[in-house]
Amino acid sequence: MFRRNFSLEQKARIFRRVAQGAVQGLLQMHQNGLVHGGIDASSVAIVAGDITSKQEIAQLSSGLSNLGYTGRLGVEAEKDAIPFLTVSRLAGAAGKRGLDKDTVLAGSISRKEDMRRLGVALIEILLVSLNMSVGFLSPNFSGDASSGPQRTVGDFIPLDEGLGAWRSFREQAKAMRNGGSGEQEIREFCEVMGEESDAGWEFLELLVGMESGANPLLQLTRASNHRFIA
Repeated sequence: MFRRNFSLEQKARIFRRVAQGAVQGLLQMHQNGLVHGGIDASSVAIVAGDITSKQEIAQLSSGLSNLGYTGRLGVEAEKDAIPFLTVSRLAGAAGKRGLDKDTVLAGSISRKEDMRRLGVALIEILLVSLNMSVGFLSPNFSGDASSGPQRTVGDFIPLDEGLGAWRSFREQAKAMRNGGSGEQEIREFCEVMGEESDAGWEFLELLVGMESGANPLLQLTRASNHRFIA
């Protein structure tokens, strides 16, 4: 998706365009009674355009692929969900089991998990574009990206508990940048997120920071209209 010779400005613009298409694609699915169910970084794809110039980046279009785990909202029986899965099965895969009869709660959990996974995928895409380690998200990260066991971004941002983890990470990254001890990649990450306006931090918080009582459709709509990707 990114080339080695791209400037930080180009990477930031591409990231925002890719995020815009992916979020709008997910919102369209949720508004039409479906949840994706299997979002990861490979699900976020450029579907139209090129990325070799500023003019072409402005025409970039992205969306979601890999729809093999798509679930249908509002149905209880698996036969009624065909050719999709039930949201109770997807909620179970997210660690919330026993919701076969509660399609409303299962649907809400499945929507939240879609949003969390999309936020995680976008973070992973940005980390890779800046040649950064997932360890950057660790609460104990000190600048040595090679230390410790390899983990995934999702390990640091769990369902219903992502808000505190994301805000802690944000403050840690800013402290390292402002203290002058941060590596170039950390400074670049913070620059993409928005050094002054914090727009990128706010945008991703809407996705990964879903709390248990939040309305997922409303929060996803806010993310799709956020100034970071507008």
